[in-house]
Amino acid sequence: MARFDIYENPGANKAIAPFLVDVQNDFVQSLATRIVIPLVAIKAIGKKPPDDVFPLIRVKGKKYYLFTPELAAAPATRLKTLVGSAEVEDRAKIQNALDRIFGGY
Repeated sequence: MARFDIYENPGANKAIAPFLVDVQNDFVQSLATRIVIPLVAIKAIGKKPPDDVFPLIRVKGKKYYLFTPELAAAPATRLKTLVGSAEVEDRAKIQNALDRIFGGY
């Protein structure tokens, strides 16, 4: 598992948030959990959210909102289906959203 890898969401809300982005630092590998952020389908959001906290991230040619305030720890054993890794420009957006939430800007 690596930072910015994208997995299919194994949870009950996968119709709304089909993917999870692993945002945990690669230096922290020995934990049983990974910090993830859901990627939410554009059609599931009524009003366009702020770009700085909810950037659009591309997965398999489609765009999804990074739902940063919903980040959580997920058991690493549940992250089974890797669909890819965030593109370079999307990695910067993800890091910027985390910095905005945690005040590291």
